[in-house]
Amino acid sequence: MDAGLILSFLTLVGMEIVLGVDNIIFISILTDKVPLKQQRQTRIVGLSLAMLMRIAMLLGIAWIARLRTPVFSIRFAENPSFVWGGAEGFFPFSGRDLLLMAGGVFLVIKTLIEIVEKLLDTSDEPPAGIQVSNPEGVKRRAKVRFRSVIFQIILIDILFSFDSILTAIGLVQDVRLMIAAVIVSMVFMMVASKYVSDFINRFPGIRMLALLFLVLIGAHLFFEGIRWHPFEKEHLYFALVFGLLVEWLDILYRRNHDPQKTKAPNGSLS
Repeated sequence: MDAGLILSFLTLVGMEIVLGVDNIIFISILTDKVPLKQQRQTRIVGLSLAMLMRIAMLLGIAWIARLRTPVFSIRFAENPSFVWGGAEGFFPFSGRDLLLMAGGVFLVIKTLIEIVEKLLDTSDEPPAGIQVSNPEGVKRRAKVRFRSVIFQIILIDILFSFDSILTAIGLVQDVRLMIAAVIVSMVFMMVASKYVSDFINRFPGIRMLALLFLVLIGAHLFFEGIRWHPFEKEHLYFALVFGLLVEWLDILYRRNHDPQKTKAPNGSLS
């Protein structure tokens, strides 16, 4: 096989994985909404359907390219004006812009609701070992929640995949190579999302950090839609890594300074 082809493939896979970090975090938080025994199934089904959607988008590259065409334009002046399509002196909004703006607002609202639920502990799941009076109702709610999570996984993956697809188009022209890279990266996400989910759910501080990161990602998507760049996505990844480092050091500090570990056998502190 051509060495250049292999390099292009590895580059595409690496790009898909790097750009999918925020997707993995969102999926890990979403799957916590379903019962533990259904979480693996939720990740596999959701990401499999999302992979098929990505492949369909790659096969419809011409349609993706048309999303950059202005749908309508607005002029912000003393007399604001609105026209369909593009016009000189007007600020254009393309289909891609509208999708990014709507997706960014959805992600911000969804994540803020999740933060409030965690702060107020408003989960309606029955405690483990408690027999509920209406098990059929609980099963029905679980099924509805399962479908809702699957739908949100697909929706967010489509939103997050725009950048990677548009970048991939600029790197290579072989659609088969791009599809192969998507399949490999999705398999990686299926495996990694379980470990990321376990890690996030194990430490509440890291979970909140991940949620706040998603709020900023949603804001970045909205600003990208209006083509205003108050901060770059790379800065968000740097902030996430820095926050994870601080939280991890705090976890190590609390673990090494746990008073229970320093007690002598007679109950006094050693």
